[in-house]
Amino acid sequence: MKRKNIRKYYKQLILNEVFSQKTSRVEIARKYSIRPATVTEIIQELITENKIVQTGKMNNKKIGRNRIALSVNPDYRYIIGVYINEYYVYGVIISFAGNIVKSIKIKNAQPFYNIIIDNLNNIIEMLMKEVPYAKIQGIGIASVGVIDENSGVCVKTSRIKGFNNINLKKVVKSNFRSENNLEVTVRMAVKAQLLAEKWFGIAVNNDFVVYLQIEAGIAISVINKGKIYMSSNPSAGLLGHTIIDQNIIRGNNFNSRDGHLEAFLNDKRIIEECNKALKSDPAHHLTLDEILFKAKNGDSTVINTIRKFIKYIAIAVANTYNIYGPDNIILGGRISEISNIFLPETIRMVKKMLIFPPEKEDFIKISKIGVFAGSIGATIPFFEIFYAIPEPTRNFNNN
Repeated sequence: MKRKNIRKYYKQLILNEVFSQKTSRVEIARKYSIRPATVTEIIQELITENKIVQTGKMNNKKIGRNRIALSVNPDYRYIIGVYINEYYVYGVIISFAGNIVKSIKIKNAQPFYNIIIDNLNNIIEMLMKEVPYAKIQGIGIASVGVIDENSGVCVKTSRIKGFNNINLKKVVKSNFRSENNLEVTVRMAVKAQLLAEKWFGIAVNNDFVVYLQIEAGIAISVINKGKIYMSSNPSAGLLGHTIIDQNIIRGNNFNSRDGHLEAFLNDKRIIEECNKALKSDPAHHLTLDEILFKAKNGDSTVINTIRKFIKYIAIAVANTYNIYGPDNIILGGRISEISNIFLPETIRMVKKMLIFPPEKEDFIKISKIGVFAGSIGATIPFFEIFYAIPEPTRNFNNN
C-alpha cells in the first residue's frame, strides 16, 4: 500500500475512534500500535480541517501529565433528516458528532400527497435556518412504502394517497435548488430506523440484529456483521405480507385484506377495535395518539382491546426469529410506546412458538430512539461516507 493510502487509512481509523468514544492521542497509539508521532501528525491534520477538536483534559490515574481529550467537532457539518409516514412528518438536523441541533414534527391533516409534501418542505426550511447554510452537507429522506433507494422513487404505498411512483429525491431537489446542489438520499423507513439504532441506539455493539416495525404496515430490516441486508427487490422485508391464514384467501385476490399478517395487525386495526370497544361517536373517532394516551393512563377498555393483538405481535416476532435467529429483535413503531402492556406476554408466547428459544429474556428490545428513529436514520448514508474506512491491502495487513 502506498504511503498516501496508509495515511488515509490511519486518518479514517482515528476519526472513527474519536467518534466512538472520548479518547486521547496516547490511547489511540496504544490501541492500534501506531507510532505516537504519526498519531500526533494525523490528529493535527484533522484539527486543521475542523473535523475534530480538543475538549479538555482526561484524568490520568497513572504518574504523568493528563491527556488531552479529543472529540468530533460538533460544528463541522450538519445533515437534515426527514421521516414521512401517513400520520406525521418528522425532521432533525444533526451534526457529524451526533448532536441533534433541533427536532420537529408536523401532524398531517390528511394522508394526501400535497399535504405531506408541504409539511416536508416546511420542516426542511425550518431546519435549514438553524445552522449556516454552507455547513449543511445534505438531506436524507426516509419514507413508508416500497422505496427504490437508487432512484429515490416511492414505488408503492397504500398509506398515502397520490404517493405511488413519486420521485422523492427529485421533489426535494426541485424545491431546494442551491449553488451547493445539496445531495439528497432516500431510504425505506424500516432500514433507516435500524441504521439509527446501529449508530446511536441499542444496536451499537450488536453485529446481528433485526428491526421489526409495526405501524400501518409491518416490515423488517436486518443487519448482520455490521452491514445492512440489501436486496435488488425493493419489497424485501415486508413481513406484513406473509400469509398466516390461507383459508381466508379467495381466488386470485392476494392483498393484505385476506389472510396476510397485516390483515390482523396494524395501527388502523388497533384504532378501529379500540374505538369500537369504547363505543366512540363515528364522527369523532379517537386517533392513535389519543388511544395510546388512554393506554398509558390505565384505561382498562383500551388496554384489554390492545391485549387481543398480542398473539399477532408474537407471530410476527416468532416468524422473524425462526427465519433469522438474530441476537436481538428491536420492536419499533408507535405501539412500542406501550410495551409495558404487551411485552411480557409477547415474550412468553414467542418462546412457545420458537424451535430453539433463546435462554435470555431480553432478546426482544424496544427502540430507545423512538419516533425520530426514521429521521435520524435518514441521515446515516452521509455518516457512512464521512466515517468510511478504506480496506487495507494484504501486504499492509501483514505488516
